[in-house]
Amino acid sequence: MRSVIWRLACVIVAAGTTAHAGEGRLSLIPRGIFTTVSEVFPSPTSPDLIKRGRSYSVENFFGAGLEIRWTFTDLDLAAGISADYLRSTAPAPVPDLPAGLSAEDGFEAIPVELTGLFTLPLSGERFSVFLGGGAGLYLGRRILLVGGVEAERLNFQTGFGIHVLGGVGYRLTDWLSITAEMKFRDVQFDAAARLPASAVTSDGRIIMLPRDTIVSRVHIDGMLVQVGTAFTL
Repeated sequence: MRSVIWRLACVIVAAGTTAHAGEGRLSLIPRGIFTTVSEVFPSPTSPDLIKRGRSYSVENFFGAGLEIRWTFTDLDLAAGISADYLRSTAPAPVPDLPAGLSAEDGFEAIPVELTGLFTLPLSGERFSVFLGGGAGLYLGRRILLVGGVEAERLNFQTGFGIHVLGGVGYRLTDWLSITAEMKFRDVQFDAAARLPASAVTSDGRIIMLPRDTIVSRVHIDGMLVQVGTAFTL
């Protein structure tokens, strides 16, 4: 991981020393994202060690993103800043809720990441292979539905993380390319929700609900695949 951070530092230094010469090209890259797995820890603050370590998976969900990338043509280096939108839920046995009450738990997240990339020597005029990595700021909040009632989504919480990636690109024209990347993220943030009602009706029964804020911890640490179209200015 240190080598990735070192590469990113080199890209940032290169940006400062060569940007004034205009020796580069700016690209806008909208893309679709498929994430394989993430985990929700529903009781991260519990004094019970076993309960605190329990989690359930939120798997195989889609998202979307946009990256602004500057390529230094004489250095085979690039720097990009991107913002993604991710949202997913899954049926879950939330431990703070009454037994037998159906629930869906998940999250909404906006990763904002800075990435440095370098093109491998085996790349050609149209086909390129690149590696990269960087760090990001992650805004997230919890999505919780209990007995068909959606909990109040509280303010976005902030987390930090790092990522590494590898990818390929193919230039169709001078201004249009397609890219495909595999990325591994290490993201963690806390998220909270508050139920809007003190009771719900389920199977003809009135079930009392907790009114306290329910806190969870989200880990997005699986592999993701992203495919985009690069428009070069």
